[in-house]
Amino acid sequence: MNRIKRTDDATYEVIGFEVRGAITSDVDDRFGLLPRLRDPHTGEIHYGFNRVDEVGVTQFTLREIFAMGFTTDEYVAMIRFEAASSFEDHVRSEDELNALMDSQAAWKRRPADPDVTRPVSSARASAVEPLVAENEEIATRFGR
Repeated sequence: MNRIKRTDDATYEVIGFEVRGAITSDVDDRFGLLPRLRDPHTGEIHYGFNRVDEVGVTQFTLREIFAMGFTTDEYVAMIRFEAASSFEDHVRSEDELNALMDSQAAWKRRPADPDVTRPVSSARASAVEPLVAENEEIATRFGR
């Protein structure tokens, strides 16, 4: 079977964020800033339509995610998180991404350890999971 070559039909391209008049991907909060866009036909630069904290990473192309300073590992972890939530939830902050990446790193580092075989999907989940486990243990103890 022959390969079909496809191109992105983008009407714009994400080029990063504007900080003090300069376009960069090196910002403290990649989730809460509107990305800057370039019209590939005219070269004009304007603000994007959505922030990552509003829509998640699935609304952006891989090239756009890289232009915003995310790594491949971060992108894959966030895609897995969104897919695990049936695309109803997404990572909303650098803190949530850090918790997600820490859980992914622990899971990848020691896959045989029963405490880390299931990666934590978010900062919110890492706070709730111990409570769920405790409730299950209490219910088992009292025969429920």
